[in-house]
Amino acid sequence: MLERRYLRERVEADIAGKPAFIAGPGQVGKTTLGLSLPGARSGYLNWDIPDHRGRILRRELPPGAFWFFDEIHKYRAWRNFLKGLYDGRPAGQRILPAGSARRPTIGTPCCPGSAERGTQDREPPRYGELLCLGGTL
Repeated sequence: MLERRYLRERVEADIAGKPAFIAGPGQVGKTTLGLSLPGARSGYLNWDIPDHRGRILRRELPPGAFWFFDEIHKYRAWRNFLKGLYDGRPAGQRILPAGSARRPTIGTPCCPGSAERGTQDREPPRYGELLCLGGTL
């Protein structure tokens, strides 16, 4: 039996009224969490699947009130794509993108050793990251 994810209710509540993004390292259950939400399976598009990628680029989106875009961060113009969808969505349309995170997300202010693993960010570190890494301002 599949265990219910502890973030499911929070994600479900968030996407009802505002943009939300499931982000995290690979193989932690982002897709499983997204697909556990009502309506997500019928609105699922994965950037890694060539047919789905073509449909995303042509904006041939599934009918229904839920669009779940998996691995969308691999699309170079993903931010503008999602912003346009969100700004022009019909009332009640829920949009949930998911993808791998390069930068630590909520709850983890830094990731010591990321430079050694070749995952340096393209932007300057944030205040909390400097403190975590022993830096000073």
